Amino acid sequence: MVAKTNPGYALISLLGLRQVVIFSYSKIYMQGTSLTQ
Repeated sequence: MVAKTNPGYALISLLGLRQVVIFSYSKIYMQGTSLTQ
């Protein structure tokens, strides 16, 4: 992964990473709740 000095690019990459983490967590959570039901 290339680290750019542009703060805007860093912010976008951080937001994108956060979205991926939230998506994967919600996916795992939904699978867990469907298994328990």
